[in-house]
Amino acid sequence: MGHVAGARNLQLDDLKGYENILKGTVNRLSEDAAAIWTSKQAYLALGTLLTASAVEGIDACPMEGFDAAAYDEVLGLKEKNLRTVVVAAIGFRAEEDTMQHAKKVRKPLEDFVELV
Repeated sequence: MGHVAGARNLQLDDLKGYENILKGTVNRLSEDAAAIWTSKQAYLALGTLLTASAVEGIDACPMEGFDAAAYDEVLGLKEKNLRTVVVAAIGFRAEEDTMQHAKKVRKPLEDFVELV
């Protein structure tokens, strides 16, 4: 809450009600529900990362299908009560990448989006 208070020029006491609502909501979740909720929070952050990267002209590629337990082990996440849910590579493509100027091939929007 200190970060929020500092950014908004508020006193910590001004955010006590907000803090209680957040803690009450999260603390009521079962372990499985909390894991689902936190993984969704990671995907929200991933969306921001991808958008910010695009705005800055930085290449980014989200990935799934990786060995999450291996990432957790290498990064020492278990000791921090954290776990890997998504991986994203960010950076700049190699100049010698022969596919970087190839025309992008995408499915038509109507093939995978249904407007309601």
